[in-house]
Amino acid sequence: MKNREIYVKDPAQRELLNNGVAEVKDTGTVEELRTLRYELETFVCEGQYTTGLRRILDSYLHNLRNPGQPAVWVSGFYGSGKSHLVKMLRAFWVDYEFSDGATAQGLARLSQEVSDLLKELAIEGKRRGGLHAAAGTLGAGAGSSGRLALLSIVFKSIGLPAQYPLAKFVMWLRENDCLEPVKQFVEEAGKSWEKEINNLYVSPVISAALVNRFPNFQAQARDVGRLLKEQFPNVDDVSNDDMVRAMEQALAPDGNFPCTLIALDEVQQYIGDNSERTALIQEITETCINQFGSSLVFVATGQAAMSSTPQLQKLKDRFTVQVQLSDQDVDRVIREIILRKKPDCQSELQSVLDESSGEISRHLTGTGIETQSEDQNWLVPDYPLLPVRRRFWERALRVVDQPGTAAQLRNQLKLVHEATQATADADLGTVIGADFIFFKQQTELVQTGVLPREIHENIVKHRDGTPDGELKARLLGLAFLIGKLPREGSSDLGLRATADMMADLLVEDLRAGSADLRKRIPVLLQELVDDVILLQVGNEYRLQTRESSAWEADYKKFLAVLQNDPQRMADERVQLLKTECEQIQKKVRLVQGQSKESRSLMMHYSSDAPKSDQEKIPVWIRDGWTDREESFETDARTAGTNSEVVFMFIPRRHAENLQKYLASKRAAEQTLESKGIPATSEGKEARIAMETRKQDAEESLKSLLTDLFTQVRVLQGGGEEVRGLTAELMVKQAAEAALIRLFPSFDVADNVKWAQVIKQAQLGNQAALEVISYQGDPSLQPVCREVMKFIGSGKNGTEIRKNFRGSPFGWPQDAIDGSLWILLLNEHLKASQNGQVIPASELQRSKIGQTDFRVESVTVTTSQKLAIRKLCQEIGIPCGSGEEAAKVSLCLEKLKELAQNAGGDPPIPAPPDVSDLQSLISKIGNEQLVAVASQKEHLFGLAKTWRQTADRIVDRLPRWQSLQKLLKQSQDLPIFEEVATQVQAIQMGRLLLQDPDPVQPLCEQLTQELREALTQARDHYQQIYQDQMAELEGTESWLRLDPDQQDGIVRQKGLTQIPSIQVATETEVLRSVEGLSLQGWRNQTEALPQKFSQARFAAEKLLEPKVVQVRLPSGTLRSPEDAEVWLEQARQIILENLKQGSVIL
Repeated sequence: MKNREIYVKDPAQRELLNNGVAEVKDTGTVEELRTLRYELETFVCEGQYTTGLRRILDSYLHNLRNPGQPAVWVSGFYGSGKSHLVKMLRAFWVDYEFSDGATAQGLARLSQEVSDLLKELAIEGKRRGGLHAAAGTLGAGAGSSGRLALLSIVFKSIGLPAQYPLAKFVMWLRENDCLEPVKQFVEEAGKSWEKEINNLYVSPVISAALVNRFPNFQAQARDVGRLLKEQFPNVDDVSNDDMVRAMEQALAPDGNFPCTLIALDEVQQYIGDNSERTALIQEITETCINQFGSSLVFVATGQAAMSSTPQLQKLKDRFTVQVQLSDQDVDRVIREIILRKKPDCQSELQSVLDESSGEISRHLTGTGIETQSEDQNWLVPDYPLLPVRRRFWERALRVVDQPGTAAQLRNQLKLVHEATQATADADLGTVIGADFIFFKQQTELVQTGVLPREIHENIVKHRDGTPDGELKARLLGLAFLIGKLPREGSSDLGLRATADMMADLLVEDLRAGSADLRKRIPVLLQELVDDVILLQVGNEYRLQTRESSAWEADYKKFLAVLQNDPQRMADERVQLLKTECEQIQKKVRLVQGQSKESRSLMMHYSSDAPKSDQEKIPVWIRDGWTDREESFETDARTAGTNSEVVFMFIPRRHAENLQKYLASKRAAEQTLESKGIPATSEGKEARIAMETRKQDAEESLKSLLTDLFTQVRVLQGGGEEVRGLTAELMVKQAAEAALIRLFPSFDVADNVKWAQVIKQAQLGNQAALEVISYQGDPSLQPVCREVMKFIGSGKNGTEIRKNFRGSPFGWPQDAIDGSLWILLLNEHLKASQNGQVIPASELQRSKIGQTDFRVESVTVTTSQKLAIRKLCQEIGIPCGSGEEAAKVSLCLEKLKELAQNAGGDPPIPAPPDVSDLQSLISKIGNEQLVAVASQKEHLFGLAKTWRQTADRIVDRLPRWQSLQKLLKQSQDLPIFEEVATQVQAIQMGRLLLQDPDPVQPLCEQLTQELREALTQARDHYQQIYQDQMAELEGTESWLRLDPDQQDGIVRQKGLTQIPSIQVATETEVLRSVEGLSLQGWRNQTEALPQKFSQARFAAEKLLEPKVVQVRLPSGTLRSPEDAEVWLEQARQIILENLKQGSVIL
């Protein structure tokens, strides 16, 4: 049986009409319709395709009753089928009917739920003006204008020309019922309608058709082109309103807008990183949806999800219905369309595969793509593709596909289709070789620069038609693909171009087996090595070019230098071992006690013994290259059982291989550095090969080190050996034992509840130590006792922490800080920052390091604390229990402020003496508290007296300030000298607070004198004003003026009214005299006669006659009639100007 016989459809007769790539556009040609039919017949409506169709249709139908439709975003990587999905949706939407009567929905195998939704859509279409769909890409039309590109898609969907002016012209003909007559005229003239439309402005046939077939067309044929260009001009863009009108004109000529789908493919590609295009897409969708409501839905596609790029994120609020496609259904599609087997042939195929199970299962054993248990389920469905090779194809295509368009196997039906055709005539049991994809992608790999031309030519050269030549070419192609696979970390599949692995991938006839092939391959590989086409590294083969040979020569040169330099190689080895030890240090996590206190290691590499760090566990590392194992043991024994040092010895193992791979790694690095970044594809391949050699050396070193470090010895001080499976475990076990030696006093403070002690102390709980089950005097608690002992006369927080964090304590910081807090709260300690006392309630943990602590020698009694709280409250400083130390300083500052307010500059009495108060302020801690408590009554009396004095100052000071102002305004009064003497006496003697008040009578005396003087000045001004006004009103010129003219002169000269004064109270007198002083009254009174004289002059000026100079028109008079005309003009000019006064000619 041949392979072709097992398929439902013979591969040789099957055509992959779309080459596995769908194109979203409006179909029209015979070939396009044939492709559409093929896609409908092979459409697999399952999985994510079903979910996507259902989500789009359901969203549209659900939102038909809403104001607008949310737009749809279909995303997925290249080849995931998003364009195919949208193309099928467009066909299903209108249920496209072919010439033979077949329909899109009838040809496709649709799920029931999708069929039901499409039926519901058809019903809604009948109610709403029909169904319509348009599809295309925005980048395919109208240049940079997104609106014109959209209109182009819409126009083509109804058979209109894609260009805006041409479509507008055709729609104009349609609206005037002239489309068919004009079109018939063109066709009767033997012309193509489409060609003539494309030449609209210059087509004589179109011009003649309009003149002859368009009713009442008035223009001549020669003028039609110009008129059409004016009426339907070419444009670079249109407005939103023009776009909407054009869409209505195209899709709803009768006013009924249909249920419309507009599918825009590759919108993300159109947008790119252009924010203006993003805004345009948003504007277009919002405009259309706002205009056409729920009848129109946009479906757009892109490779990324909406949240993946900054530009797409801006569209999230509009494209709220999202369909994400992945590759999980693509395997099913390939099996349905390409690989589907006849049911009656499957048992025979299964038997053949079962017979070859040994050969199949051995392929690529030990690699990351070896045979898996679930592969058995897919052997028959995927035949002639073996699962192992399919996984190899996926990885290989992923790394050689630079443009990202050839993509992965799962995204391309074409490759699988061609594979079935290639094996169609072979006997059953013949599978496709792994090298098949190389030769199918070879040309593209050369074009993209992935495959160097020299390698390409070498491979092509060996395809000479002979069996050995063909196999050599296959080996070279496969070696190229394998060489491209990543080798770093978790990405390394473990696949190498060895003879066995390449045989696994190349065997085709499963029934014949691979024995013969496995004999031939090593011989042919050796021939390729001899011909300098392949380079053998160990049992692996790599492609060579002239460029790679030059790289290889440099590598060998650097390698020889390194191998002949023992000291450098020794340094390299030391650094290698040190790096590995540092990795152990990073992995070992040490915690001590119930409090899980974190500890760390200190790695020491010197031949001298390490010095104690007090906080870290020293690990003294020696190796068999530089030290004898006996010395290592001796040093450990002599250190003694109290030593915290961990002794580690690395034996001398794999010395030759370590040096070999170290030299290889460094030589490869030097070659890469010296060669730099090549520009040619051959050079790039050579660099990749050298990077691979470096990675291989690193992997070999890693393997050697893993084995070497399982042989290390670890001893504790005293010589006791620690055993374990790995160096990491041994070092950790020894370090944990060393912790007890380094921190023998750790158990004293090992309690997980010290953090709660801190929290309770911050709340003011003096019995916070009860949290750790201690109820006695805090100063006697073991941790607190040690802390107080260390602090003595004074230490800062940093010193305290450093002492108790180090050996022999190693205490948790919570314990150290908690003890400080509770001792401070119970006044066994005093804390200060920058000389300022800090109570426990104000201590911040972040500032403990900068805080000074000292042990208190004076104790404050409860009654003294009560006295301090009472004093604070009486003075106005709130003080709760436990806040005495903090608030007493505020209390003393408040007293100092009261003293300052009880005195001041003359005439205020001098501030009281505060030397006793300053003495209290200078004290600190409990000494200050006791002193203040002992003077509580005296201090309260001072506060009361100073507060009363300050109140009297506040009461009398405003009257003193008024006196100053009154005196200033009374300088011209006879009483001034007498009162000024009294004021000076008050100031010099600081008599402001004297009883009776010395200021009051002086203010009253000055107020009365000013009151009389102001009244007299106002009366004198009034008398002069009235006399002058009477004289003005009696003049002839004044009487000839009308009232408005009189008021204008009075206002202009400032004679409207007599200034008023208010003198009822001292405040009014002061306000009046400050508003217009006595000297000011005299000045204004003296100015009155002059002002009234100016008023009389102004009146006379108004009565003077006005004279207007007039210039009569000039010109030449040739007749009596000219003279009459001139006289009439002169008469009119003179009469007009006489209205303004006398006229001078």
